[in-house]
Amino acid sequence: MSLTLLIGLGLLVLTVAIQSVAAVGIISFLRSMAQKGYAGASFLHNTFILQAIVLALLAAHALQIILWGLLFLAAGEFHSIGPAIYRSALDYTTLGYGGIVMSPQLRILEPLEAMNGVLMFGLSTAIMFEVLRYLERKRRGVSAGTSTR
Repeated sequence: MSLTLLIGLGLLVLTVAIQSVAAVGIISFLRSMAQKGYAGASFLHNTFILQAIVLALLAAHALQIILWGLLFLAAGEFHSIGPAIYRSALDYTTLGYGGIVMSPQLRILEPLEAMNGVLMFGLSTAIMFEVLRYLERKRRGVSAGTSTR
């Protein structure tokens, strides 16, 4: 079980790196949109920017789910990729077992992936909140360092 735990922690670190790359890419994208005058320019511009960011975050989450599924497949827990990714999605979203129970040797991966998903969804929520706040401030012409009160 200790080797399984180490492998799971290694994948957790990799998935945090993936989400971090997505976050930095989103910041870069938002800066680019602001420099071009799109951020805050109109409702439609802001909607486009937010949609692009949400899709980027969803892609990052999907990649992480696939990586966990590949780990389950490589560990011999599943015989094909479909059920492995399905199981991974259940764990990542903390939805539940869905009738699939993993072997005792690999069960430690389930709470690790659930912890991973909760943390990454929390980070995604924080990113989206800050993007919305930034876009609204830009729309109103308020500088980033000025209080809204």
